[in-house]
Amino acid sequence: MKLMNIMCGLPKLSVYPKHSLMTKPICVSGKNLPPNSEIKLKTTLFCQKNRYNFTSLNLYKTTNNGFFSTSTHPTLDGSQYTGCHPSGPVWSVRPQDGSRKRLWNENTSLPLTYIFKLFDSQNNLIGESSLIKYIKSPEVTRIGVSNGRFRGALYLPRLEKVEGGRRAIITIFGGMLEGRAPEDMAAMLAGSGFVTFALAFYGGEGQPSEYTHVDIGLIEDCVDFLRSLPQVEDKRINLFGISKGADLSLCTAAFLGNKIRGTVAVNSFFGSFNGDTFYKNESVKWNGLDMKILNKGITSDQYCNIIRQFKEDPDKWIPVERVDGPILAIKGLDDVTPTIEFAQIAQQRAKSRGKTNFEVIKYTGLGHLLEPANYPVCTSARLFGWDIQYGGKNIQRHALAQLDAWGRILHFMNAK
Repeated sequence: MKLMNIMCGLPKLSVYPKHSLMTKPICVSGKNLPPNSEIKLKTTLFCQKNRYNFTSLNLYKTTNNGFFSTSTHPTLDGSQYTGCHPSGPVWSVRPQDGSRKRLWNENTSLPLTYIFKLFDSQNNLIGESSLIKYIKSPEVTRIGVSNGRFRGALYLPRLEKVEGGRRAIITIFGGMLEGRAPEDMAAMLAGSGFVTFALAFYGGEGQPSEYTHVDIGLIEDCVDFLRSLPQVEDKRINLFGISKGADLSLCTAAFLGNKIRGTVAVNSFFGSFNGDTFYKNESVKWNGLDMKILNKGITSDQYCNIIRQFKEDPDKWIPVERVDGPILAIKGLDDVTPTIEFAQIAQQRAKSRGKTNFEVIKYTGLGHLLEPANYPVCTSARLFGWDIQYGGKNIQRHALAQLDAWGRILHFMNAK
């Protein structure tokens, strides 16, 4: 080994680029390694402040001249992903004992440091490197907002004007992080040039601790706030929602007409979950699903009964045919609550009433939750004191769905 090092140079492990946004791809490579040998790459994301401890172990075989790259080398059996994926070591990390299960950051300005360690077949450390990933770009400014009924965080990119005018996006989640709206998605989208707002509709100061009945007027206040900003040149606001947030996004688009440009709805129930949703003198009735059912796991009989009632009672449908702009519905086929049928009913309802700009994308392996590209997969999380299983247990399929969905979301938001 010493003779090889003298002749060929010391083993070297490299990561490129060394600094990048979370959603950007990377490549891990090594040279001057033992030729034609099995090597093990350990990737660790650790942050004591945020209680993160994520790790992945992946195996590769070096070439005749002692080289490997995640861009060109598939993994070997026993790895945490299969095939050839440049960023695989990052998105395949899994939470260890005592770690938070979901990579949600209380401070989106705090960079994430990944440590890579390379071991030979005898488990000797032969290379080490690191990677800094940013959730919020240094070119983005975050401003906390408490304005009347709505709470959240405004993200302003410092970029030149985009074609067609700078656009704005409101992100709405069904979950809450330490009494605040999750901001990762808003920060990531701002890094792509959008003015974004991470909206809290419950759980914030002066707001209910859980969601039941929701007034869309609260979201309209946020929409009008963004429309008033000089940085927002296109005054039709985009919406991005997941789970309950997706339902509220669709309701907002239906009730607010041409104030809304486009709506991305991830695993929406296309109805009002856990309570009624209303706007002025209109409402969408509670669809019969509640937290107790989701916590215990919905039975086929319960599901069939809810679907039957949903079909029979138009007052339980979100009137998607009234949505002025396009809809992109993202559905996980491994969602523990099979929301795909709700999407198909809603799409058919819209089509029968003349609305055709309604696309449904289905992902095999995707669970209920959807994170930005290269985020670790989360299959369960706590909500209102319960541990909820969300599906997506085929980690690779879920992670690759997140990668593909990220590109589709950006394309949708940028479309003319």
